[in-house]
Amino acid sequence: MKRLWLLSWPLLLAAAPADNDYLAAGQWQSSIQIEGASLDGKELPVKERPTLQPPRCVKNTENKPMTFFAYSEDPECQTLSLNAEKGQVTMSGVCQKNGKNLTTIEAKGDYHLRDYSMAYIMRSEENGHKLEVRGHMSGHSIGLCPAKDSNADDITLGNKNH
Repeated sequence: MKRLWLLSWPLLLAAAPADNDYLAAGQWQSSIQIEGASLDGKELPVKERPTLQPPRCVKNTENKPMTFFAYSEDPECQTLSLNAEKGQVTMSGVCQKNGKNLTTIEAKGDYHLRDYSMAYIMRSEENGHKLEVRGHMSGHSIGLCPAKDSNADDITLGNKNH
């Protein structure tokens, strides 16, 4: 029995799950689905179909997902807190206009090597009205980055060892 254990030990190590706390390099397609919205507490009609975002090209496969989830195309938006590790992600952010906090967002979900899924809530208050939007964001890897695609935004993630 001891011999069987010693012989099988390398196979057990090889079968152990690999560290998959990374996002695949390549082109990613994301979508945003609004599931509910309310203005001053009254429910509003919502668009039923998800909105596809322009593909993004993620480079450097040896990276953790922190930079991917912190990336914002809007210069008036910033990430306030972000925790992405072991397949779980939580984040909060704010978008400002003229130095005023107009919109806050909170999101929570999970990610894997080739996909992610997050529920979100956006809240804003302007001119005395409170708007809340609830929904879902998801994305998946769709393959290699094109040589250069004017519709794709490049995100070069920093090396995980730095």
